[in-house]
Amino acid sequence: MKNIKKYFYLLTVSAALASCGQTSQPNPEVFSQTPADAASAVNSTEAEQTMSSSTQLTAASTQLNTNDWPVYKEGSSGEDVRTIQRFLKMHLKSASTLAVDGHFGAATERKVKEFQALKGLGADGVVGPTTWSHLLIEVEKGDANLAVQAVNDYFNIGTTIHYTDVTEREVAEFQRAHVSAGLKVTGKVDRWTWKALIAGVPGNRVQLAKAILNNGNITLADTVSYPADASDAIEETAKGLKATTAVWNQPSQFTKVELHLPMLQFMQDLSKKYSFNVTSITGYPYHRKDSNHYKGRGFDIGTINGEKVTESNKALSMAVMRECIAAGANEVLGPSNDPGHKDHVHCGWSPK
Repeated sequence: MKNIKKYFYLLTVSAALASCGQTSQPNPEVFSQTPADAASAVNSTEAEQTMSSSTQLTAASTQLNTNDWPVYKEGSSGEDVRTIQRFLKMHLKSASTLAVDGHFGAATERKVKEFQALKGLGADGVVGPTTWSHLLIEVEKGDANLAVQAVNDYFNIGTTIHYTDVTEREVAEFQRAHVSAGLKVTGKVDRWTWKALIAGVPGNRVQLAKAILNNGNITLADTVSYPADASDAIEETAKGLKATTAVWNQPSQFTKVELHLPMLQFMQDLSKKYSFNVTSITGYPYHRKDSNHYKGRGFDIGTINGEKVTESNKALSMAVMRECIAAGANEVLGPSNDPGHKDHVHCGWSPK
C-alpha cells in the first residue's frame, strides 16, 4: 500500500509544491488509489506561416454562420482582434507586415476588405459571422503557425507557434468542459472549438463567474482593501475583465490574467456536493512567484461544509481533494499530504 501511496504522491504533489508556493516536505501518506487510477485521473515570431499542415475552412455550415459571433470593426481591440490579424496573415501574402497588436485599425480594415473580396463576400471591412466562418483555420498537434499561436494565447500558455502536448491537453480539457455544448474531446481545434473560444458557449468565463457570485454554497474571501483577493478575481471575471494578480512580495505591483475555465467550472460543480469558502485564487495571500495562482490556474479552500480545513478532519478535505483530481487538477495539496497545507486544500491545473 505504501508503494502505491508514494506513486500517487509523486504523480500529483512533488511538482506542485513550487506552483502553490510551499517549501515544506509533503507527507506521502495520501489516497489509496492504484497507480493506474491516479494516472488516469490526473491526465484527464510574428511571421507569415504556411498552411500546409492545417485545414483551411471554406464556407461553414449554417450553425457556424449565425449571429452569435462577436462583430469587430475599425476601433475594436482585444484578443479576438489579434486572432483576426493572425488569420489574415495566414490567408493573405500581402498581410505579411500586418501588426498583430490587437487593435483594429485602418491597416487591419484594409486587409479584411481584401480578404472579403477574395472570398466573394461583401467587402465592408467588418468581421461578422460570415467573415469569421471563412477566416477559421483548423489546427492540431504538430502544426506550427499563427493560428496555433492564437490558440496558445487563448489558453495563457505562451505565444509559441507550435501545437505542443500542452496545447493538446489544454484544448481537450476545454472541450471536455463543454461537451454539453456539442464539443467533441479530440484535442484538435476544429471549427466548433474555434467558435466556442471566440463566440463563447454556455458556461464561459463570464457566465461561470456570475454563477459563482450568485452561488449560495460558495463564499469568496474579501479583504476589502486588497485588490487581488478571491472576491475581486471572480468579480472582475464576471465583468469580462482579466483578474488582478498579486506579484510575489510586491503588493504594490499587479498583473492581469484570465482565470482557467475548467477551474471555474469545477468550483461550480463542486458546489453541488459541498459548500466551501475560497480563500485565494490569484495570489492573496502571497505564494511563490512561480505559483499557478498567479497564472489563474489555482485556488484554495479554507472551509468545507462550515468546517475549517484542519489536520483533525482530514476525511472531509481528502474527499474534496479527490474531486479536484477527478476534475483534472494535477496539483492537489492539503492536510493529508503536505504540512504546508494544514489549513486549506489547494487545487491547481498546471500546464506543465
